[in-house]
Amino acid sequence: MISIKVQTIGHRWALLENVEWSPVVVPIGYITDFDSVPRIPVVYTILKNRTRFGAVIHDYLYSIGHNRKDADKIFLAAMEAEGVRRRYRLPIYWAVRIFGKRYHHSKK
Repeated sequence: MISIKVQTIGHRWALLENVEWSPVVVPIGYITDFDSVPRIPVVYTILKNRTRFGAVIHDYLYSIGHNRKDADKIFLAAMEAEGVRRRYRLPIYWAVRIFGKRYHHSKK
């Protein structure tokens, strides 16, 4: 498991150190909610808290307007590197592909 040092700020967390996944560097102080999973009981129970490292990388890429499809692929690879099992990794990835557009901040 990949360790991430954070400080709690309400229901969000601030990074206390850079999080790196070459070539992505998420800076100290970046605020994340880790993984946003719909509050549908079964889905929430199965998928919540499966990834933190991948979620931070993905949140950051979305927040800076990185190409969405590429950000999602990086997320999938980061979850694999983090050790998230395939049976969780793939549903999380496809949920992001299907529903993530509304959270993506496109570059204008």
